[in-house]
Amino acid sequence: MSAILLKRRLTSSEEDFRKSLRSDDSRIFISPLPETCDPVSVDLSVGDRIFESETSIQRGIPAEGITLRPRRSIVVYTSERVCVPHNIFGIVSGKGSLIYHGVFVSHGKIDPGFQDNLRVGILNGSNRPIQIKPGMLICSCSFFQMDSHMHDVSRTSAREPVKPPRPTIGQAIRAFWSAYWQWIIGTFLAGLTVVTRLLGLWGR
Repeated sequence: MSAILLKRRLTSSEEDFRKSLRSDDSRIFISPLPETCDPVSVDLSVGDRIFESETSIQRGIPAEGITLRPRRSIVVYTSERVCVPHNIFGIVSGKGSLIYHGVFVSHGKIDPGFQDNLRVGILNGSNRPIQIKPGMLICSCSFFQMDSHMHDVSRTSAREPVKPPRPTIGQAIRAFWSAYWQWIIGTFLAGLTVVTRLLGLWGR
C-alpha cells in the first residue's frame, strides 16, 4: 500500500470517476473540489448539517455558524461529497491548527467504495465557547493505493446518510431550550410588561 499523489488523481467529474472506477489509475471524486491541496492530502470543510450526539438531533447550520460550548461535542457533515474507488483506502485526520484552540477532531477511515459526505466528530476541549461555521476547514484526508480491488463493497458503496434515532420528548425540550432560551425569556418579559401596563390602565 502506497500514498497517492493527489494532483493527478482527484476529479470533480462523476464521468471520469465512473470511467476509471476499476482501473489501476482510478480517480478520487471530491465535489466541490478544493482549490488547493498538498501532494498527499486534501483539506475538507464544514458543511451545512450537524448531528448533535447529546440530543440525537440532526439540524442545519446557519450561515453565521453555531456555538459549541466547552466540553461538548458534535458531528458535522463535510460540505464536500467524497467517492472512493474500489482499490483506494482513505484516512481522515484533524487539522493541526485546531489543537492550539483546544479543538479535537476525530480520526477516521474511508473504506473502498465509499460514496457520501463525510461525518466528522468535533470536541471542544477548551474552557471557552467556539464557533463552528460552514466552510471552516476541519479535517485532512490522505489516500492509499491498495494492491487489489475490493469486490464486496455493498456496505460502504452509495449508502444513504445515516438517519439519527428519534429523540425523546425530554431531549427535544432540552434541545429547544438550548437553542431558543434567549428568545423565550425575551418574549416572556415583553409579554409580562404588556400585561402589567394593561392592568395599570385598567385600574385607573
